[in-house]
Amino acid sequence: MEQEREENTARIGTLRHELELLTQDNRTLEETVEEDRKRLEEERAGLEDKATFLHFTQELLNQQLQEKDEEVSRLRGEADKLREEVASLNAQLEEEREGAQEILGIYVKENEEALEEFEKLKVEFILL
Repeated sequence: MEQEREENTARIGTLRHELELLTQDNRTLEETVEEDRKRLEEERAGLEDKATFLHFTQELLNQQLQEKDEEVSRLRGEADKLREEVASLNAQLEEEREGAQEILGIYVKENEEALEEFEKLKVEFILL
């Protein structure tokens, strides 16, 4: 019985030592888990900040893109109107050129007739 008691005491000591080691391992694991949890929470917070920033940036870029698309549409419309105005002005200018050519033709003809008349009068005056 004494021997059994000593064996039990030794066994209790061994079990207590194993319990202390397991408790120490458990504490170490808990500390590691806590450190990992904190690190992951910090990383998550950082990623959430980045995601928020990227979302804001994307919204801003989408708004700017929409504004630029609207400006391009407006400028295309203005360019089309200006092309139409230029075509209209070219047509008017061509009509005015034709009218000026016609008037110039009439002027040249009348000037030639007046010059002929003047030459005739000059000849008549000399003959007088």
